[in-house]
Amino acid sequence: MVINSKEMGKYIKRIRIRNLWSKGDIDWEVDSDVSVLIGANGTGKSTILRLVYEALAKSDLEIDFEVFNNIDKLIIDFHDGSSISIDNGFRKLVGITDEDIRVDKVDTFDVPLFKSKFTVLDTAIDGLREPFIRYQRDLLKKIEQAFLHPDDTEIDKIARESLARKNLFIKIINELFAPTKKKFLEESFDFKVGEQVNPISPYQLSSGEKQVFVILLTTLLQDNQPYILFLDEPEISLHLDWQRALISKILSLNVHVQIIMATHSPSVYFRGWTDKIARIEEISKEGGLDAQEESSKWQSSDSRGFSEWFEKEISTLHLNGNQSKIQDFNREIAKRSVITLAESESLLKYLEEQNVRPNIFTFIYLLGLATSYEESLQLFEASKKAGIKPNALFTVLVNNARNMIQGLSVLNLMDKAEVLPDINIFSILLDKARTLEEVNAVETQRKYYMVAKDEAYRQKLKAKL
Repeated sequence: MVINSKEMGKYIKRIRIRNLWSKGDIDWEVDSDVSVLIGANGTGKSTILRLVYEALAKSDLEIDFEVFNNIDKLIIDFHDGSSISIDNGFRKLVGITDEDIRVDKVDTFDVPLFKSKFTVLDTAIDGLREPFIRYQRDLLKKIEQAFLHPDDTEIDKIARESLARKNLFIKIINELFAPTKKKFLEESFDFKVGEQVNPISPYQLSSGEKQVFVILLTTLLQDNQPYILFLDEPEISLHLDWQRALISKILSLNVHVQIIMATHSPSVYFRGWTDKIARIEEISKEGGLDAQEESSKWQSSDSRGFSEWFEKEISTLHLNGNQSKIQDFNREIAKRSVITLAESESLLKYLEEQNVRPNIFTFIYLLGLATSYEESLQLFEASKKAGIKPNALFTVLVNNARNMIQGLSVLNLMDKAEVLPDINIFSILLDKARTLEEVNAVETQRKYYMVAKDEAYRQKLKAKL
C-alpha cells in the first residue's frame, strides 16, 4: 500500500536523534505505511518510539521535556516536506504547523499498576469504552443521515463504509477469540462466553486477548482517518498466528494509518513486511561527527526552501525600522527546524538593512537551530558584536557541543565573559560524558565552580557511576 501523504495527511518520513544516551546518533527513514524497528534489548528501540510519540502527541506547553534528557536534539521530517524539532538545551518544540497530527500509541506490557488490582491494559480498555460509545453514536447519526438523504450517494457511501468497518472489527475479534468461544457484545462492551448466562468484562480477558482487543479497537476508533500508530513490542502475549496477522488486521480497519513499531518477533513482519524492517545498528552512528558531516546531516529536509520561506514569512513582516517587530521576526525563525550559518548570516544582514536590532531571543533561536557546534560558536561571536549579553547563550552552546570535551571548552568562554555556570550547564555536560574519566572531569569542574547539585543531577550522576 502506498499512501499519498500530501493528499491524505501527515506521515513521518525521517527520524533523526542527535547524541542518544551520549553514544551516537540515530537516522531512520520510515515508510508511509509500515516501518518495523528490530534489534537487541537495551539498544534504544522503545526509547526512540517514546521520544517521537511525546513530540507529536502534545503541545509545547504539555511536553515533559525531562523525557528528552538523554538526547541533544530530535528532528522529525514529514512526507509533506514539513519538519518539527526538539532541542534538549532549548527546551522548546519548534516547527509545528497549524495542521493536526493524529497519533496513537499502544502500550502492550500488561503489568499491574502500583498498588492496584488493575493492569496497564485494563487502563487502556477503560479509556476506550467512552470513545467506543461515541463512535457508535456517530455511526447511528451517519446512518440516519443516509436515510434522510436517500439521493445523496456520498452520505450513503460514508455510512455504509463506517458500518462495514465496525462489523469487520467485530468479525475479526470474534474469529480471533473463537477457540475460547468468546464473542464481543457491542451494546454492553462485554464478552459472551459459550453458553454461559453471564458475560465477562474485557478486564477478564487473557493478556493476549486484551492486547489485540486494545490494538484493533484503537485502530477502529481512528475512523479511517490519517493516523500514526506506535506499537512497542506488540507480540508480547500474542499467539504466533495473531502475530502473523496483526499488521494486515490493523490495515484492514484503517487503510490510512502509518504503523511504526519495535519488535523482537520475526512472525510480526515475516508475511509481506520484511522489506519494511530497519535494524537498530543500521540506523545508528556511534561517536562524534566531524563538523562538515554533522552540518550536512542535520540540514532541514523542508521542501519549502529557505528562500521561499524568507519571501513568504520574513519579507512580508515589513520591518522598516520598527524595533517592536523583532518579536514577530523571532517567532518566524523559531518555526524552522534547523537554520544553517549562511541562512543565519543572511537573516542578520536583513535585520541590519531594515534598521532593526537583533535581541537575545534572536540569537537563542539561531544558536539553538544551528547545524553544528562550530556554527554555534560563529553565531556566538556575532552576538557579541551585536552587543548581546551572552549569559543565556552558553546553555545552548554547551548543548550543541558534540561531546563532553567540546562542552567543557564553553566554560572558558564563560570565564572570559565573567559568567558563572549553573547546575543546568553541568547537567548537560554530564549527559555527554561517555566514560568514568569524563564523568570525573565534569565533577571536578563543578566542584571548582562551587555549583551545588540538585536532585536531578544527583540521579544522573548515580546512573553514570
